[in-house]
Amino acid sequence: MDGPVRRGQVCVGHRQCGCPRNVSIGVAPMPLYTLTTQDGALSRDAKAKLAMQLTTLHSEYAGVPKNWVHIVFQDYAPDCGFTAGIPSATAALTLLMRAGRAPEYKRELIHRLWKLFQTATGAPDDQIVIGIQEVPASQAMERDRSCRICRCRLAARSQRKTKSTAFGILFWFKEQP
Repeated sequence: MDGPVRRGQVCVGHRQCGCPRNVSIGVAPMPLYTLTTQDGALSRDAKAKLAMQLTTLHSEYAGVPKNWVHIVFQDYAPDCGFTAGIPSATAALTLLMRAGRAPEYKRELIHRLWKLFQTATGAPDDQIVIGIQEVPASQAMERDRSCRICRCRLAARSQRKTKSTAFGILFWFKEQP
């Protein structure tokens, strides 16, 4: 699991590409959870409990300090949520996190989040949606620091194209002649 990058440590990108270069400063972008539910679906106490459960889950699963995890609840008015075009108490959880995690890691995380979110909201399967959005480290900033990225990763990125999707960014490599 990837932990925080500290001065003098090899950055996550270097672990992946094998480059021996060190980063001068590195800060991993912080996870941001946005939970959207119908007004009244979660009480203030239920939100506090769910926030603590999400913080603990993410901290333990990702191996990051709890103070890195941010959670925002958004409520919408009754009859303003829809599933299949029919008014319903749709519940949505979106996780914004740094790019680079393995697909297996994200799949397992989504399954764990689903169980936690469904237990808290009581929403049926057809009224829950969970998605992960990934942000490249170079496009994140927190605590007045941008998240640095090494030159070899930038060079690798220039060799691929990107396509935005509703739940993240897909990468594919250019074909080499």
